[in-house]
Amino acid sequence: MKLYQEAMAMAEEAAFNSRCNSRKIGCVVLNERGYWLGTGFNDTVDPVCLYGKCHKRSLGIEHGDGTFCTATHAEAMAAVDASLRHQQWPEKVDPPHTAVMTCGYPCTPCLAALKKAGIKRIVIKEDVFYNSNDEMMWKELYSKEMEVILYGATQKEKAERHDETEEKAKPHPVQEGAIKGGTFYPHCTCGGTEAHSCID
Repeated sequence: MKLYQEAMAMAEEAAFNSRCNSRKIGCVVLNERGYWLGTGFNDTVDPVCLYGKCHKRSLGIEHGDGTFCTATHAEAMAAVDASLRHQQWPEKVDPPHTAVMTCGYPCTPCLAALKKAGIKRIVIKEDVFYNSNDEMMWKELYSKEMEVILYGATQKEKAERHDETEEKAKPHPVQEGAIKGGTFYPHCTCGGTEAHSCID
């Protein structure tokens, strides 16, 4: 969609302003009609980061763990920017509706900021979560209230992704298991009649 192409281009341009040495991320917030409301990018004030070294990585902390990270996040900055603009001119500026970002799913604090700003839809460039906690929070709290669009995905890929999500949502059948040779195999599917290794 041309609208998202333009918004993603703006988000990618915003990302160039980032001084983070780990990842450069940009985000643009639109209203429901597709008009620009706010822009954000991840940035840092940490002297270690400003001189070409990631503070968090220097402590041996992997990507996806926000511990000891001093960077502000693009999504939160864009949400604040858009919210302030709407609050300043509520009669002229429509409320925030869509966030377009150059990364995968936002972290939990950023999702909270986007929800607080009134975001109903997020457009992401990567179909990934950066840690298991963010994935759990998305599924438990935010997936019911926010629509997600994978930027650049074809209609076939979107359909396959939808089918995969539906399949994951199906409950797994209960398997009674089997006892063979004095050993219990809880995930046995043949009832112990085959020579196999159904070890949990």
